[in-house]
Parts: sequence; C-alpha cells; structure tokens
Amino acid sequence: MPYPPHCISRISINPDRSALKAYDPMENGSNACVGIGSLLSMEILYRKRGEYSPTLLDNSHSGRYNGPHRIYPNTMPSEQHAPAWVTLTQRNYDSQAILSAEPGMFSYTSFRRSYYTAGIIERYATELFDGNEPFTCVIVGVGFHSGPIEQSYEPYLVDARLESLNIPHRLTLVDRDPRPLQAIASRRNIFLPTENGLFGGVAKNNASWEKFLLETSQDDAMTHEVIPELTFLPHVTPGIGTRFLGTQDYLDAGFRKTDVPASFVQGLDTGTVQLIHHDIVLSSPSLYETADFISCRNVLCHMPPAAQATALWNMSVDLAPGAKILINDFEDKNLRSMMEENGGWMSGDILQNDFSLSMEILSREEAYQHKDILLTKI
Repeated sequence: MPYPPHCISRISINPDRSALKAYDPMENGSNACVGIGSLLSMEILYRKRGEYSPTLLDNSHSGRYNGPHRIYPNTMPSEQHAPAWVTLTQRNYDSQAILSAEPGMFSYTSFRRSYYTAGIIERYATELFDGNEPFTCVIVGVGFHSGPIEQSYEPYLVDARLESLNIPHRLTLVDRDPRPLQAIASRRNIFLPTENGLFGGVAKNNASWEKFLLETSQDDAMTHEVIPELTFLPHVTPGIGTRFLGTQDYLDAGFRKTDVPASFVQGLDTGTVQLIHHDIVLSSPSLYETADFISCRNVLCHMPPAAQATALWNMSVDLAPGAKILINDFEDKNLRSMMEENGGWMSGDILQNDFSLSMEILSREEAYQHKDILLTKI
C-alpha cells in the first residue's frame, strides 16, 4: 500500500501562504481514503496549476567544510526503508526555495527560548538516562538569527545544563544551512544584546543569562564595540537607526559576553558534539535512531505539509520506545500550522497510527508564545 492505511477525511494546505485551501474527496464524489500521502498529491496539483513550483534539490552544495572541526555532509535516505509517500515527497522537494523565501525567520532564535528548551530536556534527561550509555540529544535547526546579531544559543545551553547535572551526553547538531554550523565549529564567545529591539524580553533574557553563568561558573563581561565573533545581521542599519535601531544603538546599550562552555569545546574536540549539514526532509532515519531526545522547534512550521510529515517520519521511525521529540506549532495559519484544529494534518490518531507517536500539548505556563508539543515514541 503506497500510503498509510489510517486516513483522515479532510486536509487543508497552504502552498502559497494565502488563504487556506481545503480538499475533501467526498466533494468530487470519490469515496477514496485520504492519508498523509495525499498531502503530497495536493502539492503536485498546485504545482500543475502554477501556484507552487519546487524543483529537485541540487545536492552539489553538500560536502565537507575546511575548518577546525568536521561538518558532516548531507546524507540521503534509503528508499527501501521509506514508504512511497516519503520517497515521492523527497524527489519533489525544494529546500532551497523554502529557505530563500524567508531566510531570517527560518533560523530565528533567542536566549530565553533556548534556555526554556534546556529546561525541558533536563526534565526528561534525568528520566531517560540509565546510567550506562550517554544521554543522546539531537538539536535540529540550531538557530542563527538572534535579534540584531548572528548567534546560536540552544546547543551551548543544553550542553551546559546536562553538564551541570553530571549526565554524560552526546550532542548532534543538524542544520540545512551550513553557516551556523561553521560558526559553532569555531566560535569561542557568546553574546547577548542588552537592547533587543523589536523582539523584547530583555529582562527575562538577562535573568536566564545570570543562571547560565552560574551553571558554567563563568564571569560576565560587557562590550560596546565590534570585536571578533560579534557580527551584526545584514538587515540592521549601520550607525544610528531612524525607524528601527541601528548598529550603534545596540553598541551604545552594550552586549553581554562570556565564553562558550569548556565542556562544549571539549565535545567538539572529542567528537561527543557532532555537526551535521543536511535537510531533515532528505535525511537518513539512521541519524536519529539512537536519540533519547530530539529538539526540533521553529523548523517544521516553515515547511509544506508533506515535508512536515516526511521530516517527522525521518526523525521518528527508528527511535526506541520512550524517546522524545519536541516540536512547536504556531496558531497563525500563515506559518503552516500542523494541528488539525487549525487546518493542518496532524492529530493524535494520525500520530499514533502512522508514526507510532503519542502527543502531549505542553501547558501555556510551560510554552513559549505558542503551542509546544512533546511527542513520545510508542
């Protein structure tokens, strides 16, 4: 059977980021079941209408990068291992078009959000770590755009939290954009703007920063000038801003500065921290099979529905029972909500029947400005 046998009667997709378009097989007099695979069928239909025009991914960009630490290249999955709807999605998927459509938002991150993620991982690391094998965590989409500067946070905060708990661990960092991986491979300083411009949350960022310094037994510093590794994003106006803050406005306010945790640097040297350059829609499930916890926040919402389902299949199909996947879902339909109640494809029944996953919606007190979803392999 080419598609999963468990079906839903109505699927809504948003290929052109305008109003949701719905497909109901019964409207055309058909009584055929609609499964996850039909998401791809509808995207093919929109391509024929000229509304959505992906091309095959040119894999020539994948390769090894010369730097202080190895960044492993893109890997393609085994088609023998994947169902037909996964293979068909991968053959017609254009990750470059998705990235170029919204290059900033696709990799947006923040210190506070990353600190929150580290707290969730802490909760389940103590539960899943058996005292024998190292706790294995995969972070998909490490983030690169942090307010005005190029800076990743989540890998460092997760490593520091697990180190503070004395839990032996392995980190695998996955991103389809090589730039954050290259920066992580060589970076030795972490910066936090004290003026966060449009993004707000300065007080909560600072509170989380203080806790991070305590965890890593590090000193705090402040800089008001551009120094190595402090890189502004291209959209920030040079000098004094008019409508929005400019580079000098941020420098006048200052950037807090500390070192990358020593445990993280050591992990890069010993191989317990691995950097993987690839797209999770095109990846091999074997990459995730030993993971105890996968963090994949602010990633799936930027993908078409069939790509969302394929990425989730890749991450989950070979997981051991009890392993966790943390994803999030925006209620704004223009960000491709996955939840069925918002016009998406994902429901508890589909997750259980087609992916062998149970779903827990984290409470508003736990969530960060949207709906966080914890999936557990059954």
